[in-house]
Amino acid sequence: MLEEFALTAEDRAAGVTFDGWVRLGARNQSAPIRLVRVQTEESELLLVTGEPRAELGAELVALIYGYRWRIELSFKWLKCLLGCRHWLAESPRGVALQVYGALIAALLLLRSTGRRPGKRAMEMIRFYLVGTAALEELTRLLGIEKKRG
Repeated sequence: MLEEFALTAEDRAAGVTFDGWVRLGARNQSAPIRLVRVQTEESELLLVTGEPRAELGAELVALIYGYRWRIELSFKWLKCLLGCRHWLAESPRGVALQVYGALIAALLLLRSTGRRPGKRAMEMIRFYLVGTAALEELTRLLGIEKKRG
């Protein structure tokens, strides 16, 4: 630890337990970085940034990382629904269509099953659409009843 900053009431309210400049490694030869330690309900987070104390308060660093994590989880869920590791289109319009398609499918599944759709549900739908899974398998996995005609 090189320098520890005093925590404000706002910092403490945001769960910040430490804010200061540190060097990483046993020999302390690395460049100094700012470390913000935040206590959450589940665990303790160690947030690292190069921002000096005057630029952003520790409470803002914690808030920014919290929002960033929510965005990361949203993209992870979306990629899970899409079932691919990359975009099928490169244009903004093509990406938008892919996202809209995934969201519409997720909403339809949510409405049909009452559960948030996951990777396996979307996978089974793709298997059904290409003909490698039967309708009975699909309805059993999704937990929905076939309509009797």
